[in-house]
Amino acid sequence: MIDRLLANNSKTYWVSDFVKEKRFANWLRDARDWAISRNRYWGNSMPLWISDDGHEVVCVGSIEELKCLTH
Repeated sequence: MIDRLLANNSKTYWVSDFVKEKRFANWLRDARDWAISRNRYWGNSMPLWISDDGHEVVCVGSIEELKCLTH
């Protein structure tokens, strides 16, 4: 996936070239996996609970449902 991201970055027009070739390219090259809902600045958190084995996912749809699940 990183190779595809870098290839797409090279096709993008950036001002200045430093951003394209150094700053953003380095960030993409060294990117690590992260939880997409970890940072509230970018949007709302995702109300998902995932079991340790990854086979069960619960999406909480309301505060009332959350109360029922936690009592």
